[in-house]
Amino acid sequence: MGFGLILQLSSMALGATPPQPWEAWKDLEQLARLEPTAQTLLRSSYCLDGCRHDRSSEGDTRFIRTEGDEAIIFDAAGPGAITRIWMTSRIDGSHPVEIPPSVTLRLYLGDDATPTIDMPLHALFDSSTAPFLAPLVGDDTVSSGGFFSYVPISYSNGAKIALLNADTVKLWYQINHTQLPAGSEVRNFDPASDFSQFTDLLSTPASSPWTNTTRSESQLTLGANTTVYDSSGSGWIKELRFCGLAPSSLSEFEIEIRTDDTFFSVPMQDYFINIDGAALATQSVLTGTDKEGCLYSWFPMPYNEQATITVVNHGVDQEVTVEIGTDDRSPGPGYGRFYVTQTTSCPTAPPDDAVLLEVHGNGKWVGLASQLTSWQTANRSYLEGDERIHLDHSEDARLYGTGTEDIFNAGFYFIDGPFSLATHGAPHLARPQPDLDVVNAYRMMTTDFVSFRSRMQLRLENGPWGDTPLCQRSTSYLYLQPTPKVQEIEQFLTGDGTHQQHPEPTQCTSLTAYLGDEPPTLLEQSVCEVDRQLTFEFQPPRTDGLFLLRRFADVGSTTPPLHVAINGRSVGTFPIMVENSARRWASQDMVFQLGDAHTKTLVASIESTNGEAFSSGRWEIHAEFGDLFFGSTFESPP
Repeated sequence: MGFGLILQLSSMALGATPPQPWEAWKDLEQLARLEPTAQTLLRSSYCLDGCRHDRSSEGDTRFIRTEGDEAIIFDAAGPGAITRIWMTSRIDGSHPVEIPPSVTLRLYLGDDATPTIDMPLHALFDSSTAPFLAPLVGDDTVSSGGFFSYVPISYSNGAKIALLNADTVKLWYQINHTQLPAGSEVRNFDPASDFSQFTDLLSTPASSPWTNTTRSESQLTLGANTTVYDSSGSGWIKELRFCGLAPSSLSEFEIEIRTDDTFFSVPMQDYFINIDGAALATQSVLTGTDKEGCLYSWFPMPYNEQATITVVNHGVDQEVTVEIGTDDRSPGPGYGRFYVTQTTSCPTAPPDDAVLLEVHGNGKWVGLASQLTSWQTANRSYLEGDERIHLDHSEDARLYGTGTEDIFNAGFYFIDGPFSLATHGAPHLARPQPDLDVVNAYRMMTTDFVSFRSRMQLRLENGPWGDTPLCQRSTSYLYLQPTPKVQEIEQFLTGDGTHQQHPEPTQCTSLTAYLGDEPPTLLEQSVCEVDRQLTFEFQPPRTDGLFLLRRFADVGSTTPPLHVAINGRSVGTFPIMVENSARRWASQDMVFQLGDAHTKTLVASIESTNGEAFSSGRWEIHAEFGDLFFGSTFESPP
């Protein structure tokens, strides 16, 4: 079994196939399982050349490359899955938003010359073609200006998405994908796949998805501090429902949850995304308000020693009905503890990005709810800011978006008004004052979660040029182990003369340029052109832990994919780096495990897949705590 696969969940029948990391609909307990070997990435149409504002001109294709009459917008190597596709388009700048019927999408798996999917692009979202059916997909009328698909497209050895007849189309896109280490067992996507279980989960979001719980119901008076659940030992909290709270007084309440050593306290109106005066009630797949006005939460909360839930009331006492669903099975190893955290900034401080989330440890980000408002103007251009997600202390963003409403699968400032879906929504859009615009939006990421191993930071650009202050209040839902999984152990600088090199790399220069972020990060280092292959050695005291290999390269021109082997064993491929001559520096991560290598010395071999020379700057090795690297050499092969 590939080491990228997770262990079988305790609630699954003996002998059942373990779900992949993105297959939480098969067993929602998996949402709480941490996936440190899963890299969660985003390919998007964000502007590469420093123009900051989203590209909008005809002929600005945002393609990786062209192959004949096909324009490639996505290209991944190794095993993994596309977990989310978002797009939007406008033909002539008028409403409605449309994708031209002439644009065709083709999906290729591995080295297949025949596409697995060959269909009009708009048909991917209009629920006309199985398995791309609602509620897994939706068009602009459903998602307020955006087109989305949550149909998981898995691949065992790479995938490629090509468009035809899109050369002059104004098209914006985001494609989330999860990459697993080489050797992970993944089945290729089959258009005949049955996703009915996933469909059922999203079709009734306000109904509990849990069937293996013990439910209790109690009538309580919520005073100043009321403990509604207290348990010792191990188990799960899976259902939480409050009925009878007056919406107008909800701002007076906070919910405090402790599971083992993890504790958080947040306002109840934020936790349940209950927005006073909203046009629609939030009814997401994990939390919200049902048709009876009851607040619900279906987040699985595992614990091994203790769990308590307390409601803090800063107002008058209220009579409520509290329903709790629990499971007394031990969760076992591998699960994070449920954690909710908030950030608030008003106004933000351009040119610095607004920080919507910053958390340290080994974790998994599964949800976001934000209130965003303009600052001293009703102009909605504050929604033009791109999101940038930095993972594991990366200097440039690992996930780089295309605009604020795009995070929530909408488009053009939520052009069709409020909406609320199981996976995402914007239930409240308002202009309460002539100089104030307000947006409340959310996104639940059961399949398109973001994994991190030591740190995650979610930043938001201040408008199209980074100079438009706004106000934000953001609630993030995570699963977390507070101890980081990896730390940086060693750095190698190609051609710097501090490590043994045989022979010396040629064509090395000192490059001073800006890393791909805004505001930009200045990076000054040596960068070399390496002919074909590069090797380096390291001697860890153990080899059965997690490794993260990070490369820095000059992307003044497109760099080829790089295959990586450790002691002759393939561990993955760094994908192509698209040319970005305006910013030059870029970096990539690769996560892998080896098992027991039966040797103290590990030799990493980096080789271009097409035999061409490639750019090489700094290399970093991150490893689990306790792994100390020493006696390292860095060399080019003879």
